[in-house]
Amino acid sequence: MTRLAIASGSSGCDYSSVPSFAPAQDPTPALDEHFAEHIGPAPLPKVAPMSLPSSVTLIAYYERWIGDQVALVRRAQARDYERHLRGYVLPVLGSLPIAALTAADVRGLQLELLTRGRPRVPDAPRPRRGTPSQHRPLAVKTVRNILSGSLRAMLRQARKDGYLTRDRLADVMDLDWPQAAPPQPDPFTADERGRVLAWFSTHTFRVPAGRGSQRYVLRSHPA
Repeated sequence: MTRLAIASGSSGCDYSSVPSFAPAQDPTPALDEHFAEHIGPAPLPKVAPMSLPSSVTLIAYYERWIGDQVALVRRAQARDYERHLRGYVLPVLGSLPIAALTAADVRGLQLELLTRGRPRVPDAPRPRRGTPSQHRPLAVKTVRNILSGSLRAMLRQARKDGYLTRDRLADVMDLDWPQAAPPQPDPFTADERGRVLAWFSTHTFRVPAGRGSQRYVLRSHPA
């Protein structure tokens, strides 16, 4: 505290004894230093590790998941999901808990579909006479649609629901695919070309009589 030295004016009032105060200092830095020295920094809250459900199987999750897809995706896509998962995936992997699914499980199914086709299910009915065999190797594109399309879509939702971690999903679906060799050209032989042209020369075709016309006429092939 100091005193002001102010000369008295004509008013006759002497202000020399009026006290003045220094500005107050912020005590926060001193308090922070005190607590840091004697108490230490505040401990970070402990975060409990995320617990993942371990008993829900693929087929149990599928029954809930497929019902939601009817309202979320196109009808044809929902049918593909059901056909792929019920026909190829669940007969082999359906009893496995989602949390226990491994890359080896999916890779084994991939190899089975590429080499033997539809999985053999015990007590499954035999194909009807005249229908294609259910146990022929599937094309690479078909197996990609089954695993990288339908199965991945279901497991991606399972990850969002807490049944899989992001890293686990990436590991499970990390599949290698065979490189399909482009087919070699196989042009017609001279004899085959002659027979094709001979067939067209003896046949006529129904075509519109003109642009916008409702009438049709018979014409031979331009060749």
